[in-house]
Amino acid sequence: MHTRITYKGFDNDEVLDSMLLHMYGKCAAIAKAREVFGKLQSSDIVSWTILISGDGLHGYNDNALDIFDEMIVDNVPPNSVTYASVLKSCITLKTLPKGRKLHMEMVEEGQYMFDSLPNRDLVLWNTLLS
Repeated sequence: MHTRITYKGFDNDEVLDSMLLHMYGKCAAIAKAREVFGKLQSSDIVSWTILISGDGLHGYNDNALDIFDEMIVDNVPPNSVTYASVLKSCITLKTLPKGRKLHMEMVEEGQYMFDSLPNRDLVLWNTLLS
């Protein structure tokens, strides 16, 4: 499939590249996934998260955490899916300190979002409490 995409000249298509990355990650072809990731014109949160979740899915949890750290160094902010994938790797590895650190980052991000809301009404408070 990958060869055919390249042969047809679609090897620089962001959507196809993400799908290839996802396919290799799901099939445990971690080296191929990393190769596709390395050739991306721009790596966004989607491509980073696909790489992280693929490694975690197949038991390469240390690698998933390393990739997450690379993503942070690359100034790509994690989203909820990224956090879920990384926390799963933390649980599997029983790395409580890293898991706590990530949880605190999520809480701080939530607090920042809450504090930036102009109108904190009853509906918002009920949503937070439920």
